[in-house]
Amino acid sequence: MIPGDPVLRTILDALPMMFFLKDTENRILLTNQAVADTLGVRPEEMEGTHTSRWYPDEAERYHADDLEVMRSRRPKFGIVEPLRVSGPEKHWIRTDKHPCFGPNGEVTGILVFIRDATQEALAEAERRQYEERTRHAQRLESLGILAGGVAHDFNNLLTGIFGYCDLVQNALPPGSSAHSDLMEIREAARRAAGICNQMLAYSGRGRFTPRPLDLSEVARSVAQLLKSSISPRAAVRLELESSLPAVEAEPAQIQQVVMNLLLNASEAIDRPHGTIAVRTGEIDCDRETLASTWVDDGLPAGRYVSIEVEDDGAGMPPDVLERIFDPFFTTKFAGRGLGLATVLGIVRGHRGAIRIRSAVGRGTTFQVFFPASALPVAPEAVAAPLPEAVRGRGLVLVVDDEPVVRKFARECLERSGFEVVTAADGASALQLVRELGASVVAALLDLTMPGQDGHELLAEIRRLRPVLPAVLSSGYDERDAVGEPGGRELFFIRKPYEPEALVRRIDGAIRSAAAGALD
Repeated sequence: MIPGDPVLRTILDALPMMFFLKDTENRILLTNQAVADTLGVRPEEMEGTHTSRWYPDEAERYHADDLEVMRSRRPKFGIVEPLRVSGPEKHWIRTDKHPCFGPNGEVTGILVFIRDATQEALAEAERRQYEERTRHAQRLESLGILAGGVAHDFNNLLTGIFGYCDLVQNALPPGSSAHSDLMEIREAARRAAGICNQMLAYSGRGRFTPRPLDLSEVARSVAQLLKSSISPRAAVRLELESSLPAVEAEPAQIQQVVMNLLLNASEAIDRPHGTIAVRTGEIDCDRETLASTWVDDGLPAGRYVSIEVEDDGAGMPPDVLERIFDPFFTTKFAGRGLGLATVLGIVRGHRGAIRIRSAVGRGTTFQVFFPASALPVAPEAVAAPLPEAVRGRGLVLVVDDEPVVRKFARECLERSGFEVVTAADGASALQLVRELGASVVAALLDLTMPGQDGHELLAEIRRLRPVLPAVLSSGYDERDAVGEPGGRELFFIRKPYEPEALVRRIDGAIRSAAAGALD
């Protein structure tokens, strides 16, 4: 059969794939209707022409691959490569190539079979993107666990530092020169506690008590507060929507999100005059939109309130953009690298999402989404008057695996009139409850102890003393202290705590139990 043979033509045109027969110079000797349909021409128009006429962008690359097959005299299968046809869309093809041999064994050309692999390639690209998002989410989760664990351990140590500062200060005579030294220690500890709180926020275990907020009002107040801190090169433009739905959030943490984004935008302005735009709005997000945000946590589609901070500064290259939420990663000469890591933790802790657009020389836009609430905006809380000093009576059991915390809690409670026994673990604590019986009036239990945690220990104590007043303590968040069965009120105190706060919390638990017994 020769190329003009009608039987051969019928067979080739019936193939469900594209077919080429090319010579060693990259000329098309024979093709079929599937190829012609792709380009909108008849097969006869292509035969005898050079490949570059029909695929000018890819002809050279195709021919280089053809030459490799012809030189090796071995076929190649399953080559996936792009193919550009009319229009802006890129198509993908899967190609098999076989060398053709003459009567004396010489290579005379190449047979090429091509199948459309566009959907296959798109599915593979989507799979790789999903795997990359999953790896990134797992990395952030691992870093979050590490950051939360470090912060928790530091909060245990800070409990002792804060507490002993207060105890020593109260024991000093008025006017002692040591007062100022103790204040310096407290200030350093306060800053350390602030860093711990940022690490806990990144890990999603930060402390917050949400209430309905107006995101526009939060943005306006933070912008006003930061007036003197924003770079003089940057002009801040507020485009804030009125009558937005409320978002249920912790005010201080949302303020920190806006503050960090504004300061980050200010530092990105690298020219004499730049602009930072702050916008708020309401948006209906579908799953596709939410899946494209930074770390998709499977958020539900629905109504969200957004705040957007856009700068026209330097922008970020892809390698920096990939790491901006990693704790301790910073491009600044002096910085802790916790600002944006904290933002991500706070947003995830509020079941929100972040979308970022950035390019070098074109600025950066951070858009943060929070679920809209049907509740009205809550008024500002009024501070309660300070209660009178507490004097305690009775025996309190303190259980904590950290020696400095046990020692500090003992001294605080004893100075307030309580007697104290301590235990370093659950087994020792249960033995004391059995031995001391009704003489124990309350228990302070650490939530995160090796072997048996505070919840498990409390459940065991309840079998021995069903109504014993108990206070749970942790360097994490109050959300970890879930309520007890039967609707019993659960008392919690977060580390680092001060002596007066601990005494009042223990006293409150005792009073609550006594009131319940009278009902």
